[in-house]
Amino acid sequence: MAIEKKNELRSRIRRKRRNLPEDYIESASEAVNSSFLAICGNHSNFLFYYSFDNEIKTQKLIADFYKKGKKIYLPKITDGNIELGIFQGEENMQKGAFGIMEPVLTAENITTVDVVVVPGLVFDMNCNRIGFGKGFYDKILAGITCKQKVGFAYDFQVMEYIETEEHDIPLDIIITEKKIYRRK
Repeated sequence: MAIEKKNELRSRIRRKRRNLPEDYIESASEAVNSSFLAICGNHSNFLFYYSFDNEIKTQKLIADFYKKGKKIYLPKITDGNIELGIFQGEENMQKGAFGIMEPVLTAENITTVDVVVVPGLVFDMNCNRIGFGKGFYDKILAGITCKQKVGFAYDFQVMEYIETEEHDIPLDIIITEKKIYRRK
């Protein structure tokens, strides 16, 4: 496979994701969430992304874990920088910098979580990822210790190989509606 430039690949995959029917998004999200529960459901604290733009949905998983007393952190963009917010229910969320819902409360000095769940536009079979190009999640992953780094994606978002850069941090697992990919 010829390696496409990152921006071209981002655009192509984003277009395909935007055109997904709602029932497919729902069923794929349920499948991914179910696999995630089987693999990581026994942990106590999580850093999730809050899904938007037809990403694999995380809201139900976040709400269920929160009801079970698990600690949930979500990214929060403040003045162009990323920090972690504490999820304390839907009523304590507000629209953030990119139109994504974020927690109102900021978490202080979080350096360890059990599981980090990250979004992405493109992944490869060795758990590398291409995000939206801002480097926010690479900054989070570089500054936090975790037991598992997990990507949620649709299977069409996973390529055989993508080029990576020195600052790119690979994941441990990518979960799609069809398959689980593990870093070799």
